[in-house]
Parts: sequence; C-alpha cells; structure tokens
Amino acid sequence: MPEENICINCGNEAPGEYCTHCGQHQTVRPLTWKELFLEFSSKWLGWDNKFGRTIRGLTTSPGLVARTYIQGNRVKYIGPLAYLFLVSTIMILTFEFLNVDVKEFLQSSQDYMGVVQPEQNTEDQQKFMTNMMDWMSDNFRWVSLMFIPFLALWSKLFYRKRGFNYIEHSVIYMYLTGHTLWLTIIAIVMFKIGFGWFSLLITFLSLIYIIFGVLGFYQIKQKILGVLKALFLWILSYITIILLGMIGAFAYVLIFVE
Repeated sequence: MPEENICINCGNEAPGEYCTHCGQHQTVRPLTWKELFLEFSSKWLGWDNKFGRTIRGLTTSPGLVARTYIQGNRVKYIGPLAYLFLVSTIMILTFEFLNVDVKEFLQSSQDYMGVVQPEQNTEDQQKFMTNMMDWMSDNFRWVSLMFIPFLALWSKLFYRKRGFNYIEHSVIYMYLTGHTLWLTIIAIVMFKIGFGWFSLLITFLSLIYIIFGVLGFYQIKQKILGVLKALFLWILSYITIILLGMIGAFAYVLIFVE
C-alpha cells in the first residue's frame, strides 16, 4: 500500500483528502498563523460545529441536548462535564482579565440581594464568616457547582418514574449550570463597569432558565405544576446546602473555637 494512502493519525487506508475512519485531513500544510487561526475557528467559533451546536442547543432546548447525550449520541454536542469545566474556566479567566476581585463581586451580590450580617455576631462568628467568604472567593469555581449533586439527588426522588440513574439526572444539571455561568460572566462584566445590581437580575434569570431546562428534560406536560415542582426542587436543594453549611459551622466552632 503506498505510504501516501496511509492516514497520518490512525494508520488506516485513506485514499481521499480526509480519512474515512477518523476525519484527519491528509494534506499536510506548513504551520502558519493563518493555519492556526483557521483550525481554531473551525472547531470553536463556527455556529455549526460541536461548540456552536452545544451553545445553540442549550439556549433553546437544553432538555433535548441532555436527553440526546444520555441516549448515546456523544458526537453532536460537547459532553456535560467538559462543557461545565470549559465555561467555568472562561468565567475564572474573565475575573483575571478584568481584574475583578471575587470577594468584592460576591459581597456586592449579597448586598444587592439583601443578605445582611447580624450586628450582634460575636468575634468568633465574624471570624468564621470572614473565613467562609475567603474560602468561597478562593474556590468560586467549585462553589458554583455545589447545587449539582443535590439537584440530581432530589430529582432522582421527585422524577424516579423517568427511569434515569443518578448520573443521568446529573447530566441536565451540569449542562444547565454550565450554561448559566455565561450569565455570571455577563454579571462580572457589568460589575466591572459599575452595574453591580445586575447580579440580582442574573440570579432570577438563572433560576428561570433552570426551571425551563427541567421542564424540557423531564418532558413535563402540566406546565404550572411542573414549574412549582421544579421551583420546590431548587429550594429544597438550597435548604440542603444551608443545613450542611450549618452543620459544618457547628463542627468548626466545636473544633477550632475555644
């Protein structure tokens, strides 16, 4: 077999311009800036490539994207975990690029949401709150993912008749959380230019989007009941995190506070 008919990537026969086994282009061009840009844009910036289809699909039909992935199609969309970490990385880079302090951003969001720290807090309580805020600032990427396991857990109970296992329930929430991080990125930009109140709007938009995604994924026909159920699911997950946080705070006081 002539050497030029062998795919340079997978080693299979490739008589045409592209390998029929792996899709590798068989014409080797010298590397130039134009070549690098064309490769990047074709894979990430195009509206009809995997990244573009995922963005478009999650914006209009997130439930369909998740169900397509669960049903075994791993080619059409970026996987949920990869998408989640991709967007969260872009979010962290946005903080760095705009020189926005994560702690100041979180504190501003709390202020606009009306979260007020009680003045009667003791010195130890204030120290704990400061340490918690510092931890959240240092681990903001992970904090934004905290809802996923609890949403999946309660969904497995609420929607047990759908036949999904725990990981399959998690898929929709990975996609939804990853996509809502684009809204967080917008909030970071708005905070930078002096519109900190925008984070409050982003919170409500994110909740509406999550409910929209849940309705589509579980194919709920009774919309009003479905919205209430999805909202209760979100509240229950939030309460679960709060309770675990209180248990953690209590353990912190017992261990570290004399």
